[in-house]
Amino acid sequence: MNPITKWSLYTSPYGYAGSYYSQLGYAGGLAVICAGNNANNYEYEIYNLGGGVVALKDTKTNWYWNSHYNDNMMLWLNIDHNFTSDQIGDEQKFKLINRGHGEVAFQCAAGHLAGQYIQVTNEGWYPVNWGFGKATVGIGHETKFKVEGDLLPILIVTNSARDLDLSGKDLSGLNLDNADLTNAVFRNANFSRVQSFQNAQFVYANLQQANFDGLSLHGANFTHADFTGTNLTKILPSSAQLSSAILAGANLTGVNLSTSNLTNANLTGAILDGANLSGADLSGADLTGASLINTIFDGAIMHHTKFIRCDLTSASFSYPPDFTRAENDRTTFLQATVPYKLLGSNWSYLDLSDAKITGIPESIANLNADYALLPDGLDLSKKDLRGASFKGSRMYELQLQQANLEKAQLAHAKLKGAKLIGANLTLANLDSAYLISESKSRVLKDSNKIEAAVLSEAFMINTNLTGAFCDGVDFSGALFFTYAGIDPDKTATAKGATMNQAKFNKAILIQAEFDGTQQGGSNFSEATMVGASFKQAQLIPASQPPNPDASFYGADIRGVDCTGANMDGLDLRSVKVSVEAGEFSNVYKDFYGNPIPVIVNYSVSVLGNTTSGTTCPDGSKGPCHL
Repeated sequence: MNPITKWSLYTSPYGYAGSYYSQLGYAGGLAVICAGNNANNYEYEIYNLGGGVVALKDTKTNWYWNSHYNDNMMLWLNIDHNFTSDQIGDEQKFKLINRGHGEVAFQCAAGHLAGQYIQVTNEGWYPVNWGFGKATVGIGHETKFKVEGDLLPILIVTNSARDLDLSGKDLSGLNLDNADLTNAVFRNANFSRVQSFQNAQFVYANLQQANFDGLSLHGANFTHADFTGTNLTKILPSSAQLSSAILAGANLTGVNLSTSNLTNANLTGAILDGANLSGADLSGADLTGASLINTIFDGAIMHHTKFIRCDLTSASFSYPPDFTRAENDRTTFLQATVPYKLLGSNWSYLDLSDAKITGIPESIANLNADYALLPDGLDLSKKDLRGASFKGSRMYELQLQQANLEKAQLAHAKLKGAKLIGANLTLANLDSAYLISESKSRVLKDSNKIEAAVLSEAFMINTNLTGAFCDGVDFSGALFFTYAGIDPDKTATAKGATMNQAKFNKAILIQAEFDGTQQGGSNFSEATMVGASFKQAQLIPASQPPNPDASFYGADIRGVDCTGANMDGLDLRSVKVSVEAGEFSNVYKDFYGNPIPVIVNYSVSVLGNTTSGTTCPDGSKGPCHL
């Protein structure tokens, strides 16, 4: 039998385990193992006896470590019937135990002391009286020995490389089934010709630049394993356990990892061109900056997956893709290039911040973008988005000029800076929507920082703005009126909305509801407001300099009901009022150019609480009387 390796064994704080000889070959002579720095020999051959058992042989005497005595490790003792440990029997067999970081322990595998360990204790008979080292080597409790020499035999014997550094090792021919390789370092190691590694535990192993050519990763556990920069292009199809694995910068071109567990895996900067990830679980995986040319994601689970700065133009996704559909742990496409064919009509909850969405068609039926984080400034102008749902969505600075948003759901949407000039919002629901920066309070503080949306010339027939935040929003020229001919159960309403310094100049506001609105400094000059309601509204000067007054200047307020409204500071000059009932009629055109005949039977105009700060219709100061 040939030895598997040669080792020297160091034990702290005493020094190396070594062979000490006295009167070799003579009466009264002995050979004993002690720990210290003045031994005759420190090198031992290690023999692999199988089953995790080894024998250790003194290279000078060819005598074996043993458990014959428990108080001292004697290799030869002349006075005890010339005891000589010169062959391998039960007393010479020790189970090798990997303790990591190059340390091992030895447990008696057989003999009368089976189960006990090689132990090193301070001083003792031979160190004290014979000057053999500093400590006694015997049998008792476990002592760890630091190996000096090749560490690969630890794995070969024990099937464990836990916490070992085996960088650059060639593992050809090894059977690593059920091996414990936790936290081992295999940098640049060669696994390409191992027999098998079924159920091997590579947990937290460092596998950077390791060679797995011709192997499947299936059956082993690579949780938290580090493949940074590793070329895996030649592995066989693998349904692998790669949860939380680090594959940053790894080359996975053309690799088949279908149905693999890649949850929370780090794939940043990885090359996945042509890779097959169909059916894989990529929940929590980070693919930031990965190359995804023709990558296959069909049927993959992609909850909380990060596609940051990825170009998904040629990637394949079965529809509908399995993305997160909740506000927590969104699937993220920050700064990514995302084709519309991937998103389809369901954008809900996706983080598309700064993404480039390509190939958006002119019409999107049943678009669901609820609670999505859309790219700032996304151009959806002139798109047909009828019935679309943007509930709770972030829609900063969206370009929606002349877009058709009829019956769209925009409740709680965040629309600061959005451009809706000439857009069709007929029957749309903007309940509690933010048409300004949502971080601003209900009281206008700085009109230059609220980033108000623009809805000038918008079509807002029977639109719901209840509770919306509209400080500084430009509604000039908009058609915001109630028309039963479209839906008898709907009204144009902004009840409870915050509209300080909003602009309604020349807007058509027939039978619109502004009850309970905040209108500090709002401008309704030359608006048509026949039959509108401003009950309990605050039609007062703006709270911030230059504190402009709210204005109805030149507006048609026939039949307007301002019961209970605070009109302190309101400009009512040149308004057209009604002091008796009458009829108003006109024909307007909807978004499609169709005529909308409006006939309103109005009653007398009702003013609210006017004060000396109010400018009355005739130019005098209030209180005003019609």
